[in-house]
Amino acid sequence: MAIEAVLLGRDAMGEEARDAIFRDRWRIRRDGRLIHAEATELSASAAERDSVSLLADNRAFATILHVAKSNDAAEAICTRLRPILQPGKIGISNNGERLVIRAMAQSGLALRRMIVPLLIELTGAGSLPRLWHL
Repeated sequence: MAIEAVLLGRDAMGEEARDAIFRDRWRIRRDGRLIHAEATELSASAAERDSVSLLADNRAFATILHVAKSNDAAEAICTRLRPILQPGKIGISNNGERLVIRAMAQSGLALRRMIVPLLIELTGAGSLPRLWHL
């Protein structure tokens, strides 16, 4: 499992990072075989930041990638997670053994509150490391 959360500005400091440019590239392999690749680029354009099809004026977003043991296991996990997703804020898709979850929120705290239940469910550990506790 991999997760990356991005905050465009700190709430406590009143930052919005409207001029930020963000680029990210993932390449994940299992046994030497490429199983996931993606590239993200976000410019400082208001059209990108505020567009309903992208961030919809949200300042925090996350991608969670979970690779299950099999296609059937991934489908079962996807079905189990769907009821706890917040429509319009979190989306999930599965393709073969991969589950990709994307979430967005107005703040880092709101994002954390959305994704922690998903991470607990995905890990099956019952809780997360102390770093993730508020």
